[in-house]
Amino acid sequence: SSDVVRSVGDSVQLDMQDTVPEFDDLSWIFNGGNNVLKYKMETNKAKQYPGYEDRVEINEGTYSLTLKNLQKADSGLYEARTSGFNVKVVAKYRLSVLGVNLKDTEPPSKL
Repeated sequence: SSDVVRSVGDSVQLDMQDTVPEFDDLSWIFNGGNNVLKYKMETNKAKQYPGYEDRVEINEGTYSLTLKNLQKADSGLYEARTSGFNVKVVAKYRLSVLGVNLKDTEPPSKL
């Protein structure tokens, strides 16, 4: 996997790292178990999963994933898997999101 580092609020684009075979579905998966986005070749439609609505986009030409408005909770392993005749992992990234989420900050106490 490739290591990628970004700051809270940034965007990141995750590209394919391997040849993409013919496929029925392409899924971007977070930490091995949570779907981020699924792209269906038959309909050319992408489904965004809860927590990622309006924050993820897929490039329909390259199948790269863009994840916007990053939060610390987005840190982890991202995999792109194609499924058709067989399943193939075509990209794997470890994303680290650094910084402070706005909701984590508290106003300084008055002394």
